[in-house]
Amino acid sequence: MNTMIATEGMGEFSAFKTVLRSLPTIAGALTPTVVHVTCQPDGAVKGIAKACEPLLRQAYARKVDLFVLVIDREQQTTKPGELAATLKTELDRVSPGSFRIEVVYKDRTFENWLIADLDALRRQPARYDVSDALIRRVEPDKADSVKALDLLKRAAKGRQYDKIDDGKKIATRIDPLATARNSRSFRHLLHILGHVDYLDQCRRATAASST
Repeated sequence: MNTMIATEGMGEFSAFKTVLRSLPTIAGALTPTVVHVTCQPDGAVKGIAKACEPLLRQAYARKVDLFVLVIDREQQTTKPGELAATLKTELDRVSPGSFRIEVVYKDRTFENWLIADLDALRRQPARYDVSDALIRRVEPDKADSVKALDLLKRAAKGRQYDKIDDGKKIATRIDPLATARNSRSFRHLLHILGHVDYLDQCRRATAASST
């Protein structure tokens, strides 16, 4: 399946190319085209859709089957599913083609997905301290509810945490299924992309991801 993933975050723009490549999906190994869109994730729906229009035209020209916009929920109080449905409706309205469009909200930011796999931090022992307190905050299945950037800064052994450079280094080390075990919003992304372990649901982690 020809898939295009658009994100407004520069950190995930580079990270997704590693994290999401070769995921086992019902259509075979995922080989997505990852693109960047400049927009305010908590801005007006029409403004976000307008910013996506050039990418939707590009998706149409490339004969994309699935276009996925991945966007931060930030501090919006509306539930992610409701936000996604509203934005999807607007994207469908401005789309030049009939390909499938989906919207996935990170709950609440990319850092919540990065911290969901604590082994990715453990693989950098000189950089991060994975304390018992941090483990209790994130596991099990609590990564979406924490102030992830603050926790990453705290774990960084007194050195400044860089959202782009450090985020990229963590992303190259994370296991998508381990991330899914602690983040429902990331599980939803895997579900939308057709991951074989999340074809039917994303409410709970699968047995495979807990091993």
